[in-house]
Amino acid sequence: RAKVWVNFNGTGTVAIRDSFNVSSITDVGTGQYGVNIQNAMANANYTVTTSDAHDQLVYLLMGNVRVRSDVTITTTFFQVEWLTFSNGVFTDSEECNVAVFGD
Repeated sequence: RAKVWVNFNGTGTVAIRDSFNVSSITDVGTGQYGVNIQNAMANANYTVTTSDAHDQLVYLLMGNVRVRSDVTITTTFFQVEWLTFSNGVFTDSEECNVAVFGD
């Protein structure tokens, strides 16, 4: 069972549609989002999974979704980023889904 999950709109003003154990989402930049965990994980060695992102105009072109390796993961915070397949440019997405598994 996921310890943390969130479904949010990453375009315009970032807005959480539904979530579990997420206090807020931060819009860090185009295609880059911070996830703030409400109840801390036991350690920072958890697994973050994401779904392919999409929007109405470029459906299935935005599938390179990853945890930001240049930002330190903590027990209460991590960042994810969405990039286009075609050119690797950061791109906002209408449909962002993230889940966390761990202790």
